[in-house]
Amino acid sequence: YVITPIGEQIATLNFENALWAVVAMAGATPSSPSSSEEDNHDNIRTELRKALLQLTPAEMAGYVSCLISGDISTRSYGNGGRLYDAATDAQYDALQMATLVGDALLRREDEHDVDAKGCSIGLDHCRLVTLWAGGAEWDEVTREVEGRMAPGDVVRVLGRVLDALRQIASLGRGGVIARREVEGGIDGMILRRCREAVVLMDRYPVKDVMPFETDEEDFEEDEVEGEE
Repeated sequence: YVITPIGEQIATLNFENALWAVVAMAGATPSSPSSSEEDNHDNIRTELRKALLQLTPAEMAGYVSCLISGDISTRSYGNGGRLYDAATDAQYDALQMATLVGDALLRREDEHDVDAKGCSIGLDHCRLVTLWAGGAEWDEVTREVEGRMAPGDVVRVLGRVLDALRQIASLGRGGVIARREVEGGIDGMILRRCREAVVLMDRYPVKDVMPFETDEEDFEEDEVEGEE
């Protein structure tokens, strides 16, 4: 077996299902036995990429929280406790396309008898994360979940999403940016959205213990690559 460059980068992600995360960020397309099905998967990935590029950095943070919902555990409070918050229209559009690529991935894994980890999407914390990344103050965020989540759980959820965004954004420094000479890869402008979301979320009391160093030159390079 030969590990592809994208495979090597996926291995660096500390997610429950890192492959799903990259596929849902339009970074890879499930292979298909027929050319027609392959073309269909490529078209879905293209539409997903377009939907992701419509997201603001704050919406991107909320979107990523939906992809790693299986990585986050919170205690229950009040009447049932778990949050099922609405996403924005742009987030719903992106999640709808992500569901399609997730279905394709699961089919291919099933055909090859791969022990699939699932392609879960959870809206539990989408609004909470989007609010924080959108500049909401701590008091506003905690009021949003009052009686349903303890402040410590809010910090843990936001911190986990911040870490996920930082990991995804860092992939661009290792070569998983989409380039014509490399099949697949996450679009540079999508990575830029993730980097911008990191900056927005990285504030007290959720400040990352491993700060993400932004570099304007990297942003400019990503923008050029994303436009190619």
